[in-house]
Amino acid sequence: MNGKGFIRRLRAYAKANGLDLAISPERGKGGHQLVRLDNRPTTVKSGEIGKGLLAKMLRDLAVSKEKF
Repeated sequence: MNGKGFIRRLRAYAKANGLDLAISPERGKGGHQLVRLDNRPTTVKSGEIGKGLLAKMLRDLAVSKEKF
């Protein structure tokens, strides 16, 4: 999964669960952007996201991997 795919799935997850999602590309450096899901922040990179980084970002956002 890449960064765009992660954000696409996160938007669908937020909409389905009635959560606020804010994406701030100007708050990141290079190919990174700040994402907040109900005031829980994480940084998303634009390239390929490995399993470990995906697990960390979901933990930061308090989203279970099974529901995502």
